Amino acid sequence: MVSTRSLSEKLNDPGYMASLSERYRKELLFSATILSEDELRNCSSISVAYSVARITYIREHLKDEDLAERVRTERIPIYGIFERVKEL
Repeated sequence: MVSTRSLSEKLNDPGYMASLSERYRKELLFSATILSEDELRNCSSISVAYSVARITYIREHLKDEDLAERVRTERIPIYGIFERVKEL
């Protein structure tokens, strides 16, 4: 039987984090910031976690409907927008 670790466990593994590309590392860190530990634990991959976190972030933080629609449809990397919003 193959045992898989949850994303929340992988997040705390420096070796795993170092092995990720910059894109996946940013997506995982963004997801960990937006999602609860339980939500992160239930995601099967970084891509799934990022997708769920992206939808959650857009719904809760982007009040400008035009920007929200643009981010949704053009697949603009949300972690870039997230960084700018954190600075405000």
